[in-house]
Amino acid sequence: DGQVAATVLAARPQELLLYPVAPNPSNSSVTIRFGLPVAATARLSIYNVLGQRIRVLTDTEWDAGLHSMVWDARDAAGHDVASGVYMAQLVTGDRKMVQMLALIR
Repeated sequence: DGQVAATVLAARPQELLLYPVAPNPSNSSVTIRFGLPVAATARLSIYNVLGQRIRVLTDTEWDAGLHSMVWDARDAAGHDVASGVYMAQLVTGDRKMVQMLALIR
């Protein structure tokens, strides 16, 4: 459907988007892509399955548009994290979106 593709590929998405993490599963690093319809403060964090935040990748103002960040499978102290299931959470204002990812070492 051309309309759906246009929404996803547009330089300025019409709504907040958190794309599936890639590659998933991964053994080292993953790319997390998100889209903002308007400029906003966005916090992108990684959580373990216990709900503990292990790293904040960004918590700053972003322009409207498509953006990507790489998580290197390390925690906030710079240590490699263990194999397991993790969640990438995007928060802007009162909106939250989550994508699951698997890390296999």
